[in-house]
Amino acid sequence: MGDGGAPFKVLEAMIKPRAFGANVISSVCSAEKAAAALKGVVRDVACVVVEVYRSRESGGSSTAAGEHYWRPDSRETADHSIPYTVAAALMDGRVTPRSFDDAHLRDPALHALIRKIEVVENEEFTKAYERVPVQHHTRVTVVTASGERIVDESRGDRGDDLSDRKSDAQIAAKFRELAGGALGDKRVDAILDRLWRLEDLRSMAELPALFVLEQ
Repeated sequence: MGDGGAPFKVLEAMIKPRAFGANVISSVCSAEKAAAALKGVVRDVACVVVEVYRSRESGGSSTAAGEHYWRPDSRETADHSIPYTVAAALMDGRVTPRSFDDAHLRDPALHALIRKIEVVENEEFTKAYERVPVQHHTRVTVVTASGERIVDESRGDRGDDLSDRKSDAQIAAKFRELAGGALGDKRVDAILDRLWRLEDLRSMAELPALFVLEQ
């Protein structure tokens, strides 16, 4: 539990910047950058190539190996799928919790875009992933029907790497994105105020009531 000269375990925790599978985050960040140039006009997309690293956690394969990642029917599968999350990013500009609702999971246009995606290993990215500290590199190339190429990537040097230390502002922004829809902005503000001052609480029993959803 830390203290008394020993570090608190939470200081060693890795906090993901986004609320989906760790091994798809760099792909999503790359796709969101490409989406800014594409401006949501996915009907003009001819093909998409996603260059990824090979993950040791997934048994040496990427989160695109397996038919279920190409035809996800639940959030639990979709938020670990490179093709699904890349397609959602290109369509919506940003992947959020709403990207995994029933409307998205059943959207014919999104599934049509998934069929235009190819996921390939980039050996240099795999080598970077195997270094210490680990680096999460991904490159997304979008080719339009007119032949235009839109290329962007995450290389761990722009503040978008999974291993980067997160600022208080980044952590608060993630909490707001995840909790705001259910709790409302005012309650989220109140909860964050308490959570950032845990050392001032007399009892942790004060916290659970703040998260009770109103009927």
